[in-house]
Amino acid sequence: RMMDVALFWLRRFPGSTASELELASGLIDGKIRKRLNDLRKCNRAQVRDVRPCRVTGRNAQVWYPGTEAD
Repeated sequence: RMMDVALFWLRRFPGSTASELELASGLIDGKIRKRLNDLRKCNRAQVRDVRPCRVTGRNAQVWYPGTEAD
């Protein structure tokens, strides 16, 4: 279930960091972050770049929806 929630927010805000997705969704404590690697393992999410996060100011992976069709 949380993987689907994380994918929903990733599709809504592609090109976001995990912290940016969590801020946008209102889900804290790593609920989105923990699912992004699970989504990557099944090709439903991918990392394309690293840039400064707008939330933390630190360099972070930039996430996009993957190639796996639902």
